[in-house]
Amino acid sequence: MQFPLTLKSCTYYAAIFLFISTFSFSLPALSQATVQQEHILVLYDSAALTPWKNSYSDALLSNLAGMQGPLSNSIIYYEYLGLQGPRSDELIAYLKYKQQVSPASIVISTLTLTANLLFDEGDSIYPQAKKLYVLPSQQTQDAVVAKGDPNSKILQSIYGRSIRKTLEVMEQSVPMLENIYIISGQSNLELEFLKVAQGYLANRQSVIETHFLTGLTPAEILSEVTEFKANSAIMVMMYQEDRLGHRYKTTDITSRLLNLASAPIFTPFDVAYIDGVIGGNFNNTQATADATWDIIKAMTENQPIDTVSTTDSQYIFDQQQLQRWGIDETLLPAGSLVLNRNLNFIELYPRELFTLIIALVALIALIMHLKIKEGILKRQKTLFESVISSISDAILLTDTDDKIFALNSSAATLFGLSSSQLLGLKSNTLLHQDTQINDSLLIASTASPDDSKPRLSIYTKSNGSNFYGETLSKEIITEDGEVLGNFALIRDVSKRLSEEEEHRQGQKMEALGNLAGGIAHDFNNILGVIIGYTELSLVEKTPQSPRANLKSILKATSRAKSLINQIMTFSRDSKIDQKPIDLAKTLNETLKMIRVSIPNHTKLITNIERHGKPIFGVKIQIQQIIMNLTTNAYQAIPDTGGIIEVSLTRLFCKADTHLSHGVLIPGNYSVLCVKDNGSGMDTKTATRIFEPFFTTKHSAQGSGMGLAILYKLIKNHGAILDLSTELKLGTCIKIYFKEVDADIPLRPDKEPLSSIKGNNRHILLVDDEIDLLYPMTNLLTNIGFKVTAFGEPIKAIAYAKRHPEVFDIIFTDQKMPNTTGIQLIKEIRKFCPQLPAIICTGYSEELYKSQITDLDSLTILKKPSSIEEISHSIDAVLQKNQSLSLPIPPS
Repeated sequence: MQFPLTLKSCTYYAAIFLFISTFSFSLPALSQATVQQEHILVLYDSAALTPWKNSYSDALLSNLAGMQGPLSNSIIYYEYLGLQGPRSDELIAYLKYKQQVSPASIVISTLTLTANLLFDEGDSIYPQAKKLYVLPSQQTQDAVVAKGDPNSKILQSIYGRSIRKTLEVMEQSVPMLENIYIISGQSNLELEFLKVAQGYLANRQSVIETHFLTGLTPAEILSEVTEFKANSAIMVMMYQEDRLGHRYKTTDITSRLLNLASAPIFTPFDVAYIDGVIGGNFNNTQATADATWDIIKAMTENQPIDTVSTTDSQYIFDQQQLQRWGIDETLLPAGSLVLNRNLNFIELYPRELFTLIIALVALIALIMHLKIKEGILKRQKTLFESVISSISDAILLTDTDDKIFALNSSAATLFGLSSSQLLGLKSNTLLHQDTQINDSLLIASTASPDDSKPRLSIYTKSNGSNFYGETLSKEIITEDGEVLGNFALIRDVSKRLSEEEEHRQGQKMEALGNLAGGIAHDFNNILGVIIGYTELSLVEKTPQSPRANLKSILKATSRAKSLINQIMTFSRDSKIDQKPIDLAKTLNETLKMIRVSIPNHTKLITNIERHGKPIFGVKIQIQQIIMNLTTNAYQAIPDTGGIIEVSLTRLFCKADTHLSHGVLIPGNYSVLCVKDNGSGMDTKTATRIFEPFFTTKHSAQGSGMGLAILYKLIKNHGAILDLSTELKLGTCIKIYFKEVDADIPLRPDKEPLSSIKGNNRHILLVDDEIDLLYPMTNLLTNIGFKVTAFGEPIKAIAYAKRHPEVFDIIFTDQKMPNTTGIQLIKEIRKFCPQLPAIICTGYSEELYKSQITDLDSLTILKKPSSIEEISHSIDAVLQKNQSLSLPIPPS
């Protein structure tokens, strides 16, 4: 829409639109659904900013700024009062032009006059916009409701309630009140408000006289004011039209009254509340603004909302006017807002003043305290510097960036740098370059779960040489938990470590000597058994078979093999193939062998329960445990004689029980106990007897690896050891073996040799030891194998090359002159690629794993091996190889 703009009209508009202010906001969405731009227009009836208008505008704008959405809003103040005819038409044309330039989606009218304008002309000015009437007159409110426009909402006026509450507070608070003068205009709206006041006054019983000045002209009102009676109060109602039809502003008549009246002035209308008026009950601006914003949000989000909403009112008074007219604040209703207080500093800021006084007192006390502390700190600093300087170890203090800020002279000497060169350096630059990776004194100290223990690091001096340093570091933390830095003490331990290494090597050599003596002693015992039974077989003149003697010789060789295995077990962790074992049976068998070794002056007493459940274990190792315990027991008994008690009992443990070398958890146990009344041990010795290389005997009396092997075997079986001993009274060792919970049948022994049939399968046997080659060839031949034996690996390779199809398996020694078993197998498999093989070696199979990764169908067998073990291994390999290469039957 366009309309003519002339110099005259521009001048006129400048007079009409006294104040136009536009505020724009770019904000996120009001909700997830709001994506379009919303423009909100707020209309006021004039540019006269009453306290209510100011408060309402501030509260409304605060709500708009605090919410979210692509949103803008404009506020227009205009002089609608008295505009009629062409002037009114020009105002309407201007508003249409503004709507065309910046279309508003929501238009808000405030108070009565803008409500009248919006209702009369809103459909033509804002045809597409939603309309919100804030505090309209009752007449306009009824008209909007009757129209039934769904896009029009009302926040209704509560002026009737405000009028009644203002009259009540006048009667309650004004001292010696005898007369109330009520001044009002004569328009329909003003007469409507006047009826509310008249109705309230008519229904009350009071000696206070009421005088109504309705529709009088300003001159008539001012004339009447001069004649007001004593002890009076004035309530100014809405005054915008007199009895002659002339239009006015309520604020104009109120300001004139203030100049002439000798009585306090109250009003229930914000349009009349100006400086000099005591106050009254008004619409609560914050509540009205909040309610307005709730309706705006509902309209923008298309949420259902009632056509008419209500808001609260609030008592507002001016303290200066209350004091002027002698009105006691305590007589005002609770929750009243009192403005313009004349407070002194103490009344305005009591808490702040109290805090300031406390702070000043504390500051004075702190200054005095600091002066006292200053001398103490100086003495402490001198003492601190003296202490760290007297320490021979290097001391470094670092900040939170790991930079050195303090050190002692020993640190400078140790690293070959001056104090000035060390200050400011990061501590990790002192470390050897291979240990600098993300390391520092601070990091290292916090990385360890126990920072009370020193850690070993390699440091570099200024001359490039390295040294080992033990570093003990600790964070510097205040009482409040703030980390200030790190303290580190560094000690050069290079010389000590070198000496310790030399001592350790000496101990190793001594221990190896003891070990060799002990092993020689055990092997001498075993050889003695073998020699004894062999000689016995040779000298016996009875015609009976020497079979029993030969069995004893085989048992002795098994003990020798077991001894080697225990030495290997001690040197590395071996996988143990455990199976259910009858511990009572094994104990009885072992004690039969032991009895012949026990001296005559020692008595052996046994007590064995035979109804226990089996345990999981390795039989030969269980026997080693029993033999080791009993051997140590009778060696502890003096020549005067003594007793060894060996027992096997059952125990049910109900709860965790702590023993000398572990914790017994609930369950069923078989308890092996070996007890003697020998020399016993003191506490110091008892704590070390299970350490490797530790012995209290002379090397000639050694027992191999002693109790160190025993303890390792016990742990491998998951058993718990309990040791009790007393010097000169004896020793008791109990081993708690966990019983198998389920009824697992005991595995039978290996298939007897007599049941294995060679079935004429052909073995290529290679070993450079002729004394081993001959009996092995005959034994394998006796059980049905066909054997072609060679003592020289080269001849074996040549023969296999000439006859590649005749052999079913290779059985070879590993360590031979000029070649190894692995090399021999590789050579033969060049022309016999599928031929399975067994390597027999006295070394650990771990030594050969890297060499046999590319060899399939290869088994390693430990030396020494009985013919039974050899035949079982050959049979198992042949059966496995046969299952992998079975021919496909014809279809």
